[in-house]
Amino acid sequence: MKNVTTSKTNQKPSPKAKTGLREIAATANVSMATVSRVLNGSNRVDPAIQKAVLHAAAKLNVDLSQRNKTKALAFLLSNRAMLHALHSRVLQGAEACCTANGWDMVFLSFNYSPTAHWNELHLPKLIQRRDIVRAVILAGTNSTNLIELLDHKSIPYVVLGNNVIGNPNELKNDVIFSDETQGGHDMTRYLLWLGHRSIGFVGNIRLPWFARCFAGYSRAMEAAGLAPISSSIDSEDDAEVGYLGTKSLLARGVPITAIFAGNDQTAHG
Repeated sequence: MKNVTTSKTNQKPSPKAKTGLREIAATANVSMATVSRVLNGSNRVDPAIQKAVLHAAAKLNVDLSQRNKTKALAFLLSNRAMLHALHSRVLQGAEACCTANGWDMVFLSFNYSPTAHWNELHLPKLIQRRDIVRAVILAGTNSTNLIELLDHKSIPYVVLGNNVIGNPNELKNDVIFSDETQGGHDMTRYLLWLGHRSIGFVGNIRLPWFARCFAGYSRAMEAAGLAPISSSIDSEDDAEVGYLGTKSLLARGVPITAIFAGNDQTAHG
């Protein structure tokens, strides 16, 4: 029998395969979508699963810092010609938080039709660059079709729920609400406590944030045995709503002693 030896001195080593989401998912025994959410900083992952994914990445020697070099959020102002006072304050607070935590903030303006189907909308290209923008803060006036689009594209977002027109069936990301109905009720009760009985309401009740304030106002007036007195102006210029609504109330000849304006800009008008 003849011994045969094979020399490997001239053979090139096979290139090492690049470790990606698939390998991390297999090691952690989770889906690739879950791994992607963890690496993108989503809060929609159970802490135990997140820990398992990070452990798997470390075991495979995956440098997560290289994947997460860009840390930026997009502040998307929708369907507003100018920055509303409320949204200006939200943007200012978001920028301050980002700066304190080493993140960047990108401001974008986006106008779209609330009646279009979600797949007919075209997001700003920067938002679709997941290597740049990690999540979106939705400000301005938004409709459920944009939220559906972001959900379908798995783009994380947080939205001010008070400014969403329509009722999303199942929100998959965070929504921030302030209780405008209770606030309207408390404001009206305060005016009643001051002795006012002829209190008018001025706003654009067609818009949900005014409608919720009006609901609270009406509840307090009716609880006091008084009839609501309102003037609703169909305009998206809040100062104009305040000016024309007040003129309408005064033209009726009702001895109004106090007016509840739906927001600060309406009060200014």
